[in-house]
Amino acid sequence: MGSFHLLNISYEDAYNDVWEGHYWGAIIAMPNATHQLNLAIDDGSTLSNSSTAIAYIYNEARWPTTVEGFVIPSLRQAVSDTNSGYLQNYGVEKLSNANLSANGIEVLLNGLQAKAVNIYAVTLGIKYYLNTAGMVFPALIMFLYSMALSAAPSLIGPLSTRNDFLYRMVVVPIMSCVSGISWGLWYEAFHESPNGISGVQYCVIWLTFWMYALIAFLLYDIMVGAIPAAFYPPMVLVYIIINVTAAAFPIDLKPRFFHLDYVWPGYNCFELLITILSHGSTSRVYRNVPVLFGWLIVLWPLDTWANKRRSMADLA
Repeated sequence: MGSFHLLNISYEDAYNDVWEGHYWGAIIAMPNATHQLNLAIDDGSTLSNSSTAIAYIYNEARWPTTVEGFVIPSLRQAVSDTNSGYLQNYGVEKLSNANLSANGIEVLLNGLQAKAVNIYAVTLGIKYYLNTAGMVFPALIMFLYSMALSAAPSLIGPLSTRNDFLYRMVVVPIMSCVSGISWGLWYEAFHESPNGISGVQYCVIWLTFWMYALIAFLLYDIMVGAIPAAFYPPMVLVYIIINVTAAAFPIDLKPRFFHLDYVWPGYNCFELLITILSHGSTSRVYRNVPVLFGWLIVLWPLDTWANKRRSMADLA
């Protein structure tokens, strides 16, 4: 899933690079690790802890399913290959030493073991659904709200263009706000750490999903006023599928064409969510927030036009 880069940097720099999302993972050889291991093999010392010779760093919060499925196995394989290379280059020579003690042989065969450093462990039991069902249901609920809102004139009678506009200006933000509040509570309910999520995290998750739900609602509302009713459900389904597939995998794993996923609300909403849950790691707020607000800026005038067109047709 990409390539390895050989860099001469400190442990702290490698840690920060993974934290900030510049790299998916890092493998660090500790200072004098090989020298200390050779000394332990030669004198048969059991005091040397070879598990500190190498450390591999990753951030599970960046994309939980991808990190568990691709990053961690790749890092472990690289460590295993390093250990195999050490044994091939130095193991035969060491084993030919008749003075090697049993403890020394044991240390040699254990080789360069590694310590795993997970920057932020995801304690959500639903972490495998964050970028799948977590992106489907907010958009799907907005579809149901949109259908209910569209059916309102048949219950209360046709509304003038002005009253229809005011009605939607009140109802749409409230419905999307309620959706954001409910999804914030959903993440709190399934958080398995002792302290759960903080009040600040909850509020930011609420605002993130408020924007995500509002974008979906406005888009559906435009569809109702601008396209024939027969095409409305399929178009909604296409929109939901596009957003789920955009958030399902990081762009690093996708062909270049799918870099278009940067513009979809689902992808940016998920990136914001994992940044919030991990207390700021792999932050792409500089891109996520403008993209989401850009959707709102474009959709709101279009929604006003579509509602005016629909209202005039209803009153005709």
